[in-house]
Amino acid sequence: VTAAVILGNLVLAVLIGTIMASWAEQQRLLGDVLESNVQLEKTTAKLQEEKLRLDALLVRQYNLLAVLGGRSGGPGCKEAGSGSDSSPLGSKEGLTLERIENMRRQLAVNSNSSAQDLESIQTLELLGEGTFGKVYKGLWRGTVVAVKTMLLPANMSGAEKREKM
Repeated sequence: VTAAVILGNLVLAVLIGTIMASWAEQQRLLGDVLESNVQLEKTTAKLQEEKLRLDALLVRQYNLLAVLGGRSGGPGCKEAGSGSDSSPLGSKEGLTLERIENMRRQLAVNSNSSAQDLESIQTLELLGEGTFGKVYKGLWRGTVVAVKTMLLPANMSGAEKREKM
């Protein structure tokens, strides 16, 4: 009878030890999960900040495209022939890259017409002047710019003129 009691106590001790080990393992795993949740929360916050920064950058790019191209541009606005299905990435990013590439091509074509660019510059007011030129406040394609005009003597050689510029 005493042997049965001792054997019962031994089995009970093994069961209690197993339960305690299992409980300790659960506590460790719970700590790992809580730590992972904290890391996830921090990462999510960083990603939200990055998303806001990229959204602001995207809005600036759309504004730049609109100013340079004279179009309204903007999220959700599609140009002719640039559907999202034909984009290399098949997403908003691909569409944006297409728009930027189209604008580069258009700028390359437009950059050959310097006479047209000169006509698009409006001088508004004199800001300052020096020995070889004057600086005006001006508008170019809707953007406020500084316009410098060079006043070089006619008897000055080409090398001297380049040096003064």
